[in-house]
Amino acid sequence: PPPPFASQDDYLAYLTEHGTLPRGFAIGDAMGTFIAEEAPSMGKLPIKVSVVHLTHGPTESWAACFTKNKFPGAPIIVGRERLASGAGIQALVINNKISNVCA
Repeated sequence: PPPPFASQDDYLAYLTEHGTLPRGFAIGDAMGTFIAEEAPSMGKLPIKVSVVHLTHGPTESWAACFTKNKFPGAPIIVGRERLASGAGIQALVINNKISNVCA
């Protein structure tokens, strides 16, 4: 088991030293800002995007879990179509700010 950590820096240093990804995977992330079209008065909002990349090429072995809301956003619609088509994927792009659905 991992040792107790005195700080977040100690924890991150431990992960850097001991954490590895499975062969064939790479990850990355980026920070940015955006202005929401539906609420421009909110100004620039932060957004973080993460990517999980399959470095050995696309795979047709994948699954997904999608929202059941009645008004899914474009990423959900495209994902459902992609899964139904049987097409392979080579990367996942994940954002933390833009809602994929309407209530």
